[in-house]
Amino acid sequence: MKRSTLLALLLPLFSTAAWGQQHTVTGTVTSAEDGSPLPGVNVVLLGTTTGTATDAEGAYTLGVPTDEGVLVFSFIGYELQEVEIGGRSEIDVALEPSSQLIDDVVVIGYGEETRRNLASATTSVSAAELQNIPVAGVDAALQGKTSGVQVLQNSGTPGGGISVRIRGHASIDASNQPLYVVDGVPMISEDVSQFGFGGQDLTAVTNLSPSDIESVDILKDAAATAIYGSRGANGVVMITTKRGRATRSTITLDSYVGTQNVVRELELANAQEYVAFMNEAARNDNPNAGDPFGDPSAVTTDTDWQGEVFRTAPIQSHSLAIRGGDERTRYYLSGSYFDQQGVVIGSGYERANARLNFDFNATNRLYLKSSLTLSREANNRIENDNTIRGVLTNAIANPPDVPVRNPDGTFTGTADGLAYPNGVAIGTLNTGEALTYRAIGNLTAEYSLLPGLRLNARAGADVLNLREDEYRSPLIGGDYAESVNGISQSAFTFSTRYTAEGFATYSSTFGDAHDASVTGGASVELNDTEDNYLRAVNFANDYFKSVGDAAEVEDYSGGFSTHNLVSFFSRGSYIYDGRYILTANVRADGSSRFGRENRYGVFPAVALAWQAAEEPFLERYVGAGRVLSDLKLRVSYGLTGNQEIGNYTWRDAWTSTTYGSQPAIWPVQLENPGLTWETTRQWDVGVDLGLFGDRVTLTADYWDKHTSDLLYFRPVTYTTGFAGISSNIGAVDNRGFEFLLKTTNVRSSRPRGLRWETSLNLSHYTNNVAELYSDEFISTGWRSVNRAVEGYPLGAFFMLKFLGVDPATGNALYDNFDGGGVCLAAGTRTDDEAAVFCDGDDVQFVGSPHPDLTGGLTNTLAFGGFDLNVFALFSVGNEIFNATRAFADDGGASLDNKLAATMDRWQQPGDVTDVPRASRRGGSGAGAISSRFVEDGSFLRLKTVTLGYSVPEALAARVSARSLRIYASAQNVLTVTNYSGLDPESNMNGSGSNVALGTEFYTFPQPRTFTVGLTLGL
Repeated sequence: MKRSTLLALLLPLFSTAAWGQQHTVTGTVTSAEDGSPLPGVNVVLLGTTTGTATDAEGAYTLGVPTDEGVLVFSFIGYELQEVEIGGRSEIDVALEPSSQLIDDVVVIGYGEETRRNLASATTSVSAAELQNIPVAGVDAALQGKTSGVQVLQNSGTPGGGISVRIRGHASIDASNQPLYVVDGVPMISEDVSQFGFGGQDLTAVTNLSPSDIESVDILKDAAATAIYGSRGANGVVMITTKRGRATRSTITLDSYVGTQNVVRELELANAQEYVAFMNEAARNDNPNAGDPFGDPSAVTTDTDWQGEVFRTAPIQSHSLAIRGGDERTRYYLSGSYFDQQGVVIGSGYERANARLNFDFNATNRLYLKSSLTLSREANNRIENDNTIRGVLTNAIANPPDVPVRNPDGTFTGTADGLAYPNGVAIGTLNTGEALTYRAIGNLTAEYSLLPGLRLNARAGADVLNLREDEYRSPLIGGDYAESVNGISQSAFTFSTRYTAEGFATYSSTFGDAHDASVTGGASVELNDTEDNYLRAVNFANDYFKSVGDAAEVEDYSGGFSTHNLVSFFSRGSYIYDGRYILTANVRADGSSRFGRENRYGVFPAVALAWQAAEEPFLERYVGAGRVLSDLKLRVSYGLTGNQEIGNYTWRDAWTSTTYGSQPAIWPVQLENPGLTWETTRQWDVGVDLGLFGDRVTLTADYWDKHTSDLLYFRPVTYTTGFAGISSNIGAVDNRGFEFLLKTTNVRSSRPRGLRWETSLNLSHYTNNVAELYSDEFISTGWRSVNRAVEGYPLGAFFMLKFLGVDPATGNALYDNFDGGGVCLAAGTRTDDEAAVFCDGDDVQFVGSPHPDLTGGLTNTLAFGGFDLNVFALFSVGNEIFNATRAFADDGGASLDNKLAATMDRWQQPGDVTDVPRASRRGGSGAGAISSRFVEDGSFLRLKTVTLGYSVPEALAARVSARSLRIYASAQNVLTVTNYSGLDPESNMNGSGSNVALGTEFYTFPQPRTFTVGLTLGL
């Protein structure tokens, strides 16, 4: 009996042992993001308690009863994955980072914080969202990815400047661009170019390779940005680059190649239509004029000038990264190359990067890390945008009845019948290159002095060397360079920024419900810029182009400037019972850019948050399988500043000259020792909501910004001998709301099953000039159509208001703003003696360049190894001043080619149309700068479509690869808009423009791009 009982007790044990020996599965679990092994991953046989965990190398061994069944792999921060055994003895798995948890840690000023404990308004963009996008810089890659951030690609110029505006436009003369902080160190981000190529500019953040970026965290409200004080008013973009991990070395290759082409061309008149139109314009002014432009039927040349300057252009990007290390030493080493030729002849951009990030645990208390990136950028620049010498400008403007070349092969010019210099010749014979060499590095030491107390010291350097060369050929007929036998100019700019910081952080948990942290430190920043400029004329021939080859040096100048910043900062946080969060921070800045009276400024901020999901009364709604997973309410208030002005604007300034052949000096700038910072006061109220296990997350904010003491060079009476004085002159208000919704629509539990995720962001803001000096207005932009006027948006369009075309005369009619009724533009020919002519008092508000709503929509689907990403962005409610039409639709007052739409012009009494009659002398008023050229700039753009396929690991292993993904992508696929110009997403005045907004003047359009690529992990 006892033996039977013992046997009964032991039998299950023997059965279990036998059960476990029937089949063994081994394998390795890695991260799909970079291929690094994942230790501690749970591996469980579905429906049982049989399981194991991976070791330090990511390896596992598990005994299962049969060679069938499903293994479940789970790890914090990664998506759960189920894999069918299917008779296999070896199963390797790559886990995808969780879309919900990957952003759990947010980089903030001088530290990190879990998103759960944040009380401020921040948003994050992951590395995956920035990869394989065919753009030059990370700023362009951010477009449409998150709420509250407006990214405008001012033109399609390769490597050109990008406008980034976080929560509106606040400044008139100072910068509206955000502060960029890379691995904790602020970088030089302003345009240091000395040359003007129309509206094009350079951006100093293109030197960063998107493939090196781990994450981007965008700080938006004062509670997040006040820690950067006088540079935080426009928001802060925190860029964290990839670092090594304590795993075996992995190699990742990212590569794509592609082609670009112009999406749309302007519909212009052909040669016969152009000649007929211009003849009609001449006869409308003088019935006896005949056909001064020739017989249309005899025209034999019909040049497609746009086709001559547009081209299909290649684009390519390649990067190679090595990542690895151990518990003590870790490294990330990469090299990358990017090359984008422009779709307009003569343009292009090329960049080469190298990066080394190194981490070293010197002792169990001392941790060291360093970052170093070296880059070389070559930007081939040609005249375009906001210039009458541009390639595209003259290609669109020149008449089509003149050929590109003469019979002898030389380029035609104004002497051959062109209205302007030959655009093809400009793009072929002129050269312009900006060559930038740059080194950015930092070294950080962190010492754990006591439990909870960490001391940090950081030193950073940003060294930028820019050389610019331009040559304007004398062989371009009609260009000024022809009259001086060629022009060459060279500029050299050397800018440095050195930063030294020290700070301490103490964190402690006391009692059962109290968590506190405090950070305090100091920072010193030294900035120097040295520049030299040379201009020379008169060259022997077109083969000798440098300044040294010229017979005469016309201009030589140079200078040195510096500005420094000394700062003290502190941040504290307190969390009670995981529910109630209080944070406060303050920074005191001393800047050499301001005078003795206001050299120092203090910028405080405070934020409160309530983690309502932790409240007992909501307990029954929170948790696995329940509706609510997160509910946090936030409110913040604070002050930030803006000091992005010239280095010596507060001081009186003198310059050298000659007088009677003797050296002399004379004053050129008035002193204003009371000049002070722009200060922005900002409120923010927000909510973070998670539903159904965070399958639905929502972040919504309402914010209100008031910027006072606007910095501006205010004009003064000419009797002073000066043009103006730098002053604080007014205030601007911005307020709005933003909305970010992420959903997991479908999440299959089956291996490689269907997964569908959606992200939608919406942003709205209103802008208003609240105060200006002496009730004056500021006008700027093309033909001064943009104004800053109290009670109106910054950069609002002010011009005549077009009411239509008089069916009886064909003349343009405008609103007589100050007297009622209609008025005619100056110069309009009329037989009506009672006609009223418009004057300056009739100029009025006709539109705003600010959109009512912007946003982006992303859908990501994955199934069976395939992945599809579809991204669209949109802008609603903004107007664009189409300045191209001011010539191409001016009724024939200029010799420019005309839009095809002008063929529907008024030609006889009774015609009903919105196109005035033709007139060479401008007698119809068609060319008056008016709302006739202001158009709705709303658009919906299918920005990116990417289809990829990840090769099964077993198949990739056959070529000794740990992972392989191939993909095809298209960018700027489709644009839906009523705008008649080349590109609704444009601004001829470049990224540094604050008031001159929303104007398109022969702007270089963005291309449609098709690429194919691969990501290979070894």
